[in-house]
Amino acid sequence: MAHITFDYSKASGHFGHYKVSFLEHSVQSIHNQMHSETSEHNNYLGWIDLPEMYEREEFEHIKKTAIRIRENSDILVVVGIGGST
Repeated sequence: MAHITFDYSKASGHFGHYKVSFLEHSVQSIHNQMHSETSEHNNYLGWIDLPEMYEREEFEHIKKTAIRIRENSDILVVVGIGGST
């Protein structure tokens, strides 16, 4: 798994190291909760595993459909995509 790094050296004049240290602990706590199997919000966190866990057959179907749309269309308008469950 890749890790995100945060370089605040150019912004350090706006807040001190203590603030970053405080936030680091909060972020780590939230990260642990999100990756915990027992999180109360686990039903809403399915996107966390998307880079590794997805329906490959469905993804192939989407890619083939995208090629067909590109070949046969000048414009694609998508309405109503997204939302909550």
